[in-house]
Amino acid sequence: MTLLICAIQLGSSRIMAVAAQKDMLKGTLTNIQIESEASTDCISHGRIVNVEKTAMHIRALIQKLGNRMRTPISAAYVGVGGMSLHSLVQQPSVKIPDYDVLASLPIGQNQYQLVVGEKRIRESIRAAMERAGVRIVDYIVLPLATASILKNTERQKGCVLVDMGAATTTVSIYKGGDLKHLAVIPLGGECVTLDIQSAGCSYEDAERIKRDWSDVTQEVTPESPTGNTPSAMFAEKALPIPQSKLNNIALCRYEEIAANIEHQIEASGFKDQLEAGCILTGGAAYQNGITALLMRRLSTTHVESRAFRESAQIDSDRKTHLTNLLALLSFCTEDCQAPKVVSPLPESRPAATTRTTTPLQPAPADGNEPSLELPDREPEPEVVEVQETTPETTPEIEPETPPEPEQKPEEEVRPSTTFGEFVGRFVKDLFTGQK
Repeated sequence: MTLLICAIQLGSSRIMAVAAQKDMLKGTLTNIQIESEASTDCISHGRIVNVEKTAMHIRALIQKLGNRMRTPISAAYVGVGGMSLHSLVQQPSVKIPDYDVLASLPIGQNQYQLVVGEKRIRESIRAAMERAGVRIVDYIVLPLATASILKNTERQKGCVLVDMGAATTTVSIYKGGDLKHLAVIPLGGECVTLDIQSAGCSYEDAERIKRDWSDVTQEVTPESPTGNTPSAMFAEKALPIPQSKLNNIALCRYEEIAANIEHQIEASGFKDQLEAGCILTGGAAYQNGITALLMRRLSTTHVESRAFRESAQIDSDRKTHLTNLLALLSFCTEDCQAPKVVSPLPESRPAATTRTTTPLQPAPADGNEPSLELPDREPEPEVVEVQETTPETTPEIEPETPPEPEQKPEEEVRPSTTFGEFVGRFVKDLFTGQK
């Protein structure tokens, strides 16, 4: 059975929507289509700040996906994230003021790892989807969906999953196969872009410069050997700021993000128990030198940048930024296709000379006359009702024929006689007395 599924990710820099054909028996995805629109005017740190503009973007994305899939889409799954998400070890019956429990994961006897967030997160999402005219099939906790890229051995040995986005960085720590700690840091790759923009260039140029030229492996100074390489000399002419200054800007911001990640690992109590190392994903994971920086700051021997397994089917050179979006498809199990509307058939006009009659019931054994039950409807004067005599057949009524006029008996015509016969008959009648 193949279903059309759809999911939406409300990111701080872009709202992304994906649709695909999913084989529910095999779990494979085909015909994956992705659309996105900038969301800096309506979403901040993963939270909706302008419902009307968010609804406008969602409506446009769903319409584009419907055109690509050649099928209208009326429903979608929504990934829930944002700066307020964090984990708590509590009993599910305990109410947490001002927070909404998004997921409850058992970790022991009467103990659960709760993933909570601000109540207004789902309320604002619901309002935006209703204005966009798209039904919410279900909410999916985005960090839990992203964890589908982890292997079972990594969950057992212990690892830290770092999802580095534009405005936030989500840190999830797993040990013994369970989630042990979850926190969201309000820093991301967009902070570096804004710092570079402050040096005197546009936002688009700052994003391109950060992606293509910045390197956080080590600080580059004019006196260092790498400052005189041909690539560095070319960068000095192509960039609005020196290469050394660009690297220092990026390095300072990513050092700050790495320090916050290290702090969350220490707060979880599993700093020396993460044998599987660090798994890095997200849109900011493509930063040059980020792997070496995290390996140095987190004191781990293994840092791997990883994307979702279905990213190989997508034509993109930055597949890690699609990890969250494609991971949502693993949790989609309901058809999001709009129901087909069948137009009613035109009503046919009954013929003026047609009338349906109810046949007479056979006469009962007691000899009473059968009753004729007619439907309740107004009589039609132009239609002559013919009463039937039997329920099986209707006898034909023969027209009456006029009586034939009485015919007078024809007078006997005597044959003509000769003169001799006449005289003989007269003499005979004379003697016999007959006339």
